Amino acid sequence: MKEILNSYSNLLVYCDKFWDSVSGKYPQLVKCHAGCSICCELQSVSAIEAYFIIQDSKYKILADAKGQCPFVMNNLCNIYNNRPLICRTHGLIFKSSEFIDSFSISCPYNFNDPEIEIDESYIMDIDKVTMKLAHLNLAFCKLIGKTEWVSQRFQLKNLDHYQFPPDLTRVEENE
Repeated sequence: MKEILNSYSNLLVYCDKFWDSVSGKYPQLVKCHAGCSICCELQSVSAIEAYFIIQDSKYKILADAKGQCPFVMNNLCNIYNNRPLICRTHGLIFKSSEFIDSFSISCPYNFNDPEIEIDESYIMDIDKVTMKLAHLNLAFCKLIGKTEWVSQRFQLKNLDHYQFPPDLTRVEENE
């Protein structure tokens, strides 16, 4: 279990570092900043992401989020350190085998200068990130004996209702 949770943490770090490298290379093209919550519409996450959020004892769900993520309060994320992968990558340029075009810009405010050419090494291969998350979520669900959770989405507004095995922390420490 510890290896799976560490791998998930490493994936989060990878996404954060990728974001930092892009915003460092193209600061004039990245408009994202604290207080801008226009993209904060996430409503559900995978089991492993739900577990990481629940581990944050400071998380607080906004009862009436009106289409916005229930963790956004006063335009700030109250689970920022444990936010899901999609929140860590939104705003980047993505490439995917599912796209018709060679890439997609995920924020209408970022990279909106048509004259700028973006170095391909600053375009995230979202297929690889998504596949890694799917594999980690599968392994996580199998280890906790909840294979039915593999394809389930956990509603953020209802995270207080989900029960993870009480001995999960103990299992982590013993492995």
